[in-house]
Amino acid sequence: TNAPEITTLAALPLGFQLGEVYQPLDVAEGILENQASVKHSLNLAMGSTRVIADFRPAALGTLNAAGVRNIAGNRVDVDFQRVVFSLDRLFAADLNGRVRKVVAPKQDPNLPQPAVDVTYLDDVLRITRGGDGSLFVLK
Repeated sequence: TNAPEITTLAALPLGFQLGEVYQPLDVAEGILENQASVKHSLNLAMGSTRVIADFRPAALGTLNAAGVRNIAGNRVDVDFQRVVFSLDRLFAADLNGRVRKVVAPKQDPNLPQPAVDVTYLDDVLRITRGGDGSLFVLK
């Protein structure tokens, strides 16, 4: 991906490194999670971040943040519900996620609805473009 929210994690300071990144979807419930692990290069600390959101098909004709109109019917609106930052291990102590911060983002009604356009989808690969033009390739 070239999305700033992920590429920023790839350039963490002080020896921290981005680990695995996942995006599980529950299509029946309309829920997705962006999950990423973060680990110190000397194993001094390990943590994770989770972004939980609801999603649904977008109405035809809607505009995204890049000003692109949904004419193909391939857009999915995303409502971000919460972001969870967890510190899972510090030095040798396993914290089991007891140290965490939960943030509930609020959608600014003056900004376009967060959305992604699905450009390719099969049983193995999903390619989407974010409303800001970011590209996501997930398998």
